[in-house]
Amino acid sequence: MNKLDQSRIFLWILPVSAWAVISILSFFIPAAGDDWYSSTPIVDFSWRLFLPKNTFWRPIEPALRLLLGQIPFAFPYLNHLLIVIAHGLTAYIISKITGFAGLSKRTTALACAVFLISPAVCATVFSVDGFNQAWSTALGFLSVWSYLRFKRPGNIIGWLSFAMIATLFKESGVAWFAAAPLVAVAIEGRPILNRSQMSRIGWSVLIGVCGALFYLALRFALRANIVLGSESGRYSMHLSPIVWLKNIILLVGLSTTAIDTLAVFLPPRNIVLAAASFAASLPLMVLTALGVSRHRQRARILLLITSAAVVSMPHLLIEHPGEMHAYPTFAVLALLMAFAVDDLVVSSRRSIAFAIGLFLLASIGVGMHKWQLMYSHSLTAVPVARSIDAQTTEKKPETVLVVIVKDNLPGYSVFYQDPAKASAWGMSVIELWEWKYPKKFLYADDKNSAGQHYDAMWVVYPNGRVVVKPGGVN
Repeated sequence: MNKLDQSRIFLWILPVSAWAVISILSFFIPAAGDDWYSSTPIVDFSWRLFLPKNTFWRPIEPALRLLLGQIPFAFPYLNHLLIVIAHGLTAYIISKITGFAGLSKRTTALACAVFLISPAVCATVFSVDGFNQAWSTALGFLSVWSYLRFKRPGNIIGWLSFAMIATLFKESGVAWFAAAPLVAVAIEGRPILNRSQMSRIGWSVLIGVCGALFYLALRFALRANIVLGSESGRYSMHLSPIVWLKNIILLVGLSTTAIDTLAVFLPPRNIVLAAASFAASLPLMVLTALGVSRHRQRARILLLITSAAVVSMPHLLIEHPGEMHAYPTFAVLALLMAFAVDDLVVSSRRSIAFAIGLFLLASIGVGMHKWQLMYSHSLTAVPVARSIDAQTTEKKPETVLVVIVKDNLPGYSVFYQDPAKASAWGMSVIELWEWKYPKKFLYADDKNSAGQHYDAMWVVYPNGRVVVKPGGVN
């Protein structure tokens, strides 16, 4: 083996090790919160599972859940496996794209390592229900790669097909109909945005908009009363510039720094830890900004920034995006970082090595903090399920009315959940009841539950205490 081969192998040890570490850690995380009603095994087949719901349409998700219904022992390990495969696939496509653009092997390896282990990916990679977000992003990048690698009409067919599948994984994937050609043109790196190139971008975006409209028409045809975004709550749509600005700051902050957000927002707050993790991000942020300002191909940088904005758009419109929503934004910004620092590799090699090394060390520390909190809070769902099981001495209820006793704790976070939220207010008991019961959940504060019969009532307190009461009519 010659020195060049040895050098290449050494370069890729870092990103491969980063992927392996975050993958192994993810397998220890049990189901919690949203996982109990979005990712668990389904044993009763119904075609209705594949139809749009009022707010969401993710037909690939029930296919996985039905598969898990046949092999329930694989939950949540199969979910985690598919997520880390998608995470690795996105990093691999990033490496192919940067290689296609002529960036150095060193830059490519470092950009992949930063993407694979940054705190911005933890919410997606560690969560059992990160399946949709991880694969939507991976397929979005496959749509970019198809646009780059194939000749017409193959590139258009590939781009639109992968963008459609990305959207069927998660609604926010619709952004790839427009973002993919923007990223692809940026990668090609024409020196200036001339009239011919602007015309090409315009036609591509128009074709993408037609693809997105086809998706909406199909969804509307399958269910007329769809809602784009929740009617209330953290996923409700907002057209307020103030909300957009707040969300931009949040997504960009999550994507460009290794700051420990848990130390900032969740009790007990630790300002020292937050400041230290942010400070560790500054050298890489400064070098990236320097690379952007000095980059010889401004059009490329402008298109990548625009692409990141387009990919982020679905999440800018909601009340409060979570850390998982930063995942696709960060994937595009990782590309931007690679292009920004590539010109500096020769002149500032030591500075870049120091900056990225410091960023990766901070990422490991913050990632472990997030993993530890997520793991410990997820475990609190177990005693809630056991309590319900112990109090259910007769027939397992098919329909349950859940009475939620409110708390004053911070809003929902995959990293910080009280026992009630971790158990999805008792839904975690379905694992003890072989995924068969309860079949239906009613909620006391939901007006649609009024007048409906239930077989048991669960009064769920924030600390995980549950009182099981007899059935009746709400």
